[in-house]
Amino acid sequence: MLNRIINLSLLMSSSIQTKFGTNFFIINKLFTGGNCEVYIVKDSSSKRYALKVFKQRRYDSKLINEIENGIFLSSKEGEKYSFIKYISSESELKEKKTFIIYELAEKNTLKKLLINGKYFDENHALAIFSVVANEVNELHKMGLAHMNIKLENILVDANYNLKLAGFSQAQKVEKKENNENQSPLYLDDIFRLGILLLKLITGKCDIKSLEKLLKVIQKGRYESFWKAIEIQNNQKFSEKLKELINILLTIKSNEDHKKWTLDKILNNKDWFNDIQMINANIYMKEKFEEVEGLD
Repeated sequence: MLNRIINLSLLMSSSIQTKFGTNFFIINKLFTGGNCEVYIVKDSSSKRYALKVFKQRRYDSKLINEIENGIFLSSKEGEKYSFIKYISSESELKEKKTFIIYELAEKNTLKKLLINGKYFDENHALAIFSVVANEVNELHKMGLAHMNIKLENILVDANYNLKLAGFSQAQKVEKKENNENQSPLYLDDIFRLGILLLKLITGKCDIKSLEKLLKVIQKGRYESFWKAIEIQNNQKFSEKLKELINILLTIKSNEDHKKWTLDKILNNKDWFNDIQMINANIYMKEKFEEVEGLD
């Protein structure tokens, strides 16, 4: 792990001098959102990183949570580690700013595809979903609930691999002995994964466009829900896909569905197989090349 401290007062210059004598050079700003700005920077060896700069005006529990979870997850790095990698963080008290350095996801996020009008067919969507769901499942095995699964928090690296990010709202879940019920926090993650899958097959990236229909399915009116979805998207979906999404979107309200852990869902061969996960980055590459061809 790198141990670099950036002088944030120099942030708007062309280079950033660290206290250890290493320069980070600003390549460009990725975006400004909420209470942070995100830059692409490179070090003296030309290796590139993502730099998040937070404006701190008061105690920020989400920021502290993001740093603590980044440190925790980086300590668990291994063969199955597929989260966006936390590198380092530091605060500049005088400037009231905090930075976090992450590995760079060169291809941006899944949202980039959907805002460009792209969506995935069933098999491809299930492949993308299975990769993200496996990453969330790894979190659950570590005793963490993500609590903020959305398109913007699923990053894509240079090889079109998916990387889960956005751990500012992640919460630790205490394991209770002799309790077969899932934590409500895990159920919330699974529900959000259902929203993700629905967005992947419909190309709808705005949750507001789905809110009315979500109320329909949560009342158990599955046929009405799918009739509306199929009319809106001018396509038919398989019964197997409908069954999976029905479970995901009602897992917090349907007592029978609450028994579906991510392990059980991902090991159901009616929905998933190992080939899907292997081919997920191939599907991602195809879609991103379509979008990049429009630029």
